[in-house]
Amino acid sequence: MWAHEIDNIISTDLNKLLVGNKCDLTAERVIDYAQAKDLADSLSIPYVETSAKNASNVQEEFKAKINYLISTTSGIPIEISDINAKSSIKPLETTIETNVKE
Repeated sequence: MWAHEIDNIISTDLNKLLVGNKCDLTAERVIDYAQAKDLADSLSIPYVETSAKNASNVQEEFKAKINYLISTTSGIPIEISDINAKSSIKPLETTIETNVKE
C-alpha cells in the first residue's frame, strides 16, 4: 500500500493527511466517503474531501493539516506569525467566490 511505501522510503514520523479531491463530481465518484474515511482511520490519519471548483473544504483541509501537525508536535511551540515572517512565499490577497454557477 502507498502509505507503507512512504513510511519505508521517508519516515514513519511523516505527518500525513488523506485528501479526496473533486468532491463536487458526485456522479463520477469512484470511492465513497465511508471507504476513504475507513482507510484514513486504519492509517490513523485525518481525512477531508475538497473541491477547488466550488471552494468546498479547501480551508478546512489546511486547518485539518495544521491542527494535526500541532497536535503531533511534542511540546514545540509554533507561532504562525513567526513562520509567515520567515517565509519567502507571501500569501496572495484574493477573493474566492463560493457561489459558483455551473
